Amino acid sequence: MTKHADQFYTLHVVALSGTEVACLRVPSSSSVGYVKQLVMRQGCVKIYSVTSFALAWHTQVLADLARLKDLDLPEDATIQFVRLPQENIAAILRVRPRSAREDDKSALSVDTARSTAILTQDFPDGRACEREILLDGAYPVGTSQHDVFEGSVRGLVTSVLEGYNATVVIHGIPGSGKLHTMIGGGDARNAISRGDVSVVAPSLEGVLPRVFDTLAADIAANATPRASFALRASFLEMAEGRLRDLLPDEEDPEPPALNVVQRDAGSFVVAGLQSRPVRRVRDLRQALCDGFIRLLQDALVPLDQDRSHLLFTISVEAHEESPAGGVCVRRGTLQVVKMAGYCRSPSAGNEAFRPLANVIACLSVTRGSGDEPSVPYRGSALTTLLRDSLGGSARTLFIATCGPAAQDVERSLATARFVARARQVQNMVAVHEEVLDAETALRSGLHAEETWLPEQP
Repeated sequence: MTKHADQFYTLHVVALSGTEVACLRVPSSSSVGYVKQLVMRQGCVKIYSVTSFALAWHTQVLADLARLKDLDLPEDATIQFVRLPQENIAAILRVRPRSAREDDKSALSVDTARSTAILTQDFPDGRACEREILLDGAYPVGTSQHDVFEGSVRGLVTSVLEGYNATVVIHGIPGSGKLHTMIGGGDARNAISRGDVSVVAPSLEGVLPRVFDTLAADIAANATPRASFALRASFLEMAEGRLRDLLPDEEDPEPPALNVVQRDAGSFVVAGLQSRPVRRVRDLRQALCDGFIRLLQDALVPLDQDRSHLLFTISVEAHEESPAGGVCVRRGTLQVVKMAGYCRSPSAGNEAFRPLANVIACLSVTRGSGDEPSVPYRGSALTTLLRDSLGGSARTLFIATCGPAAQDVERSLATARFVARARQVQNMVAVHEEVLDAETALRSGLHAEETWLPEQP
């Protein structure tokens, strides 16, 4: 809530769906009850009945209004609705080196300058068809892990400390380099698989280890005596309709069954999933090692079959005291997702991938006609959990991983087309921030034993 010189207040309320923000401009000192009546008279529920968040949004508006005190609301006060900034989902493609099992003919190349993937299909009658797919970034064979991260991922990580939610989705056929991109390759992945939290091969480390280092560096850069941070991490495996906690409570002999449930209004979580406090980079690396080792030892389906989704989540809460006595609280969440791969045999189907494809298909159609189909988020646990990332308030990046060989050109083309279609989806990005008074801030303050510790030189 912002106070103006003319004693008016502007209250901004963000829908939990991330689709709208309400802007309420009123003079100081009126009753909260009258404000609530005004909101209901404006027909918020009716206005938002086109979405599944109608009732949830209305409830959240009233909850936020209940925090206002002593407002002087005139009879002619009105509510204005303005849209949040729109940001399309971003999509990039990286090409891995050819393996020894693949033929020598390349069918996939990229034009880095134009962020374009170029695929060439040869047909039995001798014809060749070249297709170009425009993306937000295209990385050829030989591009380093560092360049991919710095060029496309780092900005998302930094925004989490500012109160944004961010998601990175890694998608491709089996063997295309998804785990290499997510965790790392060669000696870097070998170190993680044996529980070594040290940096063994920095050039080979994937997105997650680089996320850890970037968060630590950004927290250090924003560190002040008035600021404190708390981070938590979780690691989830999803396969064939089953959920598995990769970071369970070791002291619990019978871990609870995991289920996706609705929390508050419009948000979904995995009930029973452990969220581990992390206080330094070493703790984040340890969480990745523990989860990956458990995955290697006893996955829901064999890891080499690439039929599991992996979801590593880091939640960040930042508290910063203001000179006036209040506390600004920012909350952001970063999710890194490795999708299950396309099956190499078309007859085997792609059941793990289809729910996400259905959601993207619905969200990418032209909006505003009034007859759009409802978005099937509940098609799978993954799409339910990614609701905020797909058409919600998060900043989202898709990374397509592909091989260059001609034998996989059809699947590489399908992968590139899919992430290109995801680029048509618009999210209403929002900062998750609130200012608490001194008393409320004291009750909801961070526990000292869970706050982030500065790295020792």
